[in-house]
Amino acid sequence: MENIKSIHNTSTLKRDLNLMIEEFEKENNKNQKFHMEMLANTIKYQDPLQENSSYSQEMSQNIQKFKESKLESKQIELEGKKMELQLEQIDNEQISQNLQLLGKNICYEDENQQEKKAIISSIQKKNEEDQTMISSLLKLSNGEIINPKKIKEIFAK
Repeated sequence: MENIKSIHNTSTLKRDLNLMIEEFEKENNKNQKFHMEMLANTIKYQDPLQENSSYSQEMSQNIQKFKESKLESKQIELEGKKMELQLEQIDNEQISQNLQLLGKNICYEDENQQEKKAIISSIQKKNEEDQTMISSLLKLSNGEIINPKKIKEIFAK
């Protein structure tokens, strides 16, 4: 029962993680669009004769921000993938544990079946011996009641 709860929890975590990744990607796309617009405006209004102008500096800053946001998005994406792999590993471990428990149960059932068969075989063998003894006694007695001491003497021979 605990395994079922933990599998449910990991699937819930996976779903939540995927939703978080989707939200981040939407936000990242908005940020990239904004930075690209800023970059386009910077290039549009830059004076080519002034290499060290404020436009050039602003453009450099915008390029740096864009690179940083891309790097940050990749890091978050990698962390998300890492979490997914960890959840998958947890799932695999739980499945492995369940299979081991199932295998142990099957072994126990097999052992119990073998013990039952041995007991039944032993009982059947004892019944056959008793039947043989009874039929031997009936043949010897020819239908008459035999004294128990005489029975012991007969089987002692």
